[in-house]
Amino acid sequence: ATDTLANEDCFRHESLVPNLDYERFRGSWIIAAGTSEALTQYKCWIDRFSYDDALVSKYTDSQGKNRTTIRGRTKFEGNKFTIDYNDKGKAFSAPYSVLATDYENYAIVEGCPAAANGHVIYVQLRMTLRRFHPKLGDKEMLQHYTLDQVNQNKKAIEEDLKHFNLKYEDLHSTCH
Repeated sequence: ATDTLANEDCFRHESLVPNLDYERFRGSWIIAAGTSEALTQYKCWIDRFSYDDALVSKYTDSQGKNRTTIRGRTKFEGNKFTIDYNDKGKAFSAPYSVLATDYENYAIVEGCPAAANGHVIYVQLRMTLRRFHPKLGDKEMLQHYTLDQVNQNKKAIEEDLKHFNLKYEDLHSTCH
């Protein structure tokens, strides 16, 4: 890995938020859909970015049965960050870039994990206890929440996706 994240050659797009405010970005996010079909086997992926550089991610297998938790560390520099997961999550350890976000509801992220065959752009949604608190493993609850949040923020998400020549309907759903 290089010292600077800015020169990672996998990134194809300029961010709309080059000066990302990590304090506001921190918290829990659920991935709703992305450009990589390979990632659809990891259902309702949740990332929790902590105050230190710790990251806890959870996902369910494609049958919606087994829940997996992987832990890693993040390093942010502007809108770019690297994730270094422990052994179980090595295929997801990669550089990422926040392309767009309103901080409160959604973010569009570009990344280069091996698990996505080297490149993906995905839409993630803010999870807050205020909005809903899923019982662990309650897949239907997560899917309902995700679809509801996508619909509530569709206009803004679509506007931002346009900058990257994408439409939400063309993405592969990972949690609804």
